[in-house]
Amino acid sequence: MVWQQEVEKIVMLTNLVEGANSEERSLHHLQFTSWPDKDVPDNVTSLIELRQRVNALPSTFNGPVIVHCR
Repeated sequence: MVWQQEVEKIVMLTNLVEGANSEERSLHHLQFTSWPDKDVPDNVTSLIELRQRVNALPSTFNGPVIVHCR
């Protein structure tokens, strides 16, 4: 899905390590580690700052942003 949709931005909402792919393409993988497990963040400001950082990242393609938790 990431390759097919030309995704360049992936936002990860937990502290987990992902494996590597056999083909290469540069992308941004942000990890928001202050999201508590089975709860919501205490403060919306950190989510707004995350969104601003995601939007400020450079893009080559017009693929969607993927947000996942695990």
